[in-house]
Amino acid sequence: MNPKDTFTPDSEIDGENDKIQSNIEFASKLLPILKDQKPMRTWTGLLPYTKDGRALIGRLNCLKGQVYMISGLRSHGMMKGPGAGMLLAGLMCGDKIATAVLSETNPDRCVKLTTNIMETVSKL
Repeated sequence: MNPKDTFTPDSEIDGENDKIQSNIEFASKLLPILKDQKPMRTWTGLLPYTKDGRALIGRLNCLKGQVYMISGLRSHGMMKGPGAGMLLAGLMCGDKIATAVLSETNPDRCVKLTTNIMETVSKL
């Protein structure tokens, strides 16, 4: 798929069918009844990464109000998302353990503030 192409839900990503087939083969080993079944639909999500490889979980202090985020789970959002959500809830409630655990995931470490950004943010 050319990055300049418009993405639609029906678009095929290079190698996607091979990955789907590989997943079907693996699932068929666990549940043989799946061997001859065709997928009704497939789904894929974003693969958000940060430069340092750590997730972004916490409060965005660069914005007014109580703005929190979870991102950068590196394609493991379905698996790690619930735990990240529980930790974020703990952080929001002042839990000391959650605060300590999430100290390494503070989103502000990836935000470069400039005068223009701060002026824009202050108007929100």
